[in-house]
Amino acid sequence: MNKSEKTIMVYRDHLEQNATKSERRFMQFLLSRKAHFQFQKMLRGESGKWYIADFYIHEYRLIIEIDGNFHQKDDGQYRRDRERTYDLEKFGYKVIRLRNCDTKLPAGELRAIINRKYMNYCPSIYFRPCEAMLRKPPTGTII
Repeated sequence: MNKSEKTIMVYRDHLEQNATKSERRFMQFLLSRKAHFQFQKMLRGESGKWYIADFYIHEYRLIIEIDGNFHQKDDGQYRRDRERTYDLEKFGYKVIRLRNCDTKLPAGELRAIINRKYMNYCPSIYFRPCEAMLRKPPTGTII
C-alpha cells in the first residue's frame, strides 16, 4: 500500500466516524430497506485515482453521494464533483447525487427518486459511454 492509499484510508475512517446527519438519515433509510451497501467505500476511478463514495451498492455498481449546500454554491467543489463523477463513470460506475434535503423526504418518495434516477440513468454529458455502461441495467427497483 502506497502513501496516498494510506492517507485516503485515514481520511475515510475520519469520514465514517463523523458522518453528517444527512448521511446517517440515508443510512437508516438503506438499512430499513435491507439494502446491501457499504458506507464511505474507497473506489478507484478510471484514472487510477482513489475516491471515497458516501454509499456504494456493489450489485448495481452504484455510488450514491449526499451533497451538502456547498456542493452547489462553490464552483471549485462543483468542478471537482464533475471530474470525479466523470472518472468513476469511465470505470463503469453509476453515480447518483442526492441533496441533503432529499434525505428528509418520506421513505417512499426517497425510494422513488433513487429508482427513477437509476432507471433513467444517463452518464454525465462530459462522458462518452464505455461498454460497461451500455450493458442492459437490471430490471425492477433497486431499493
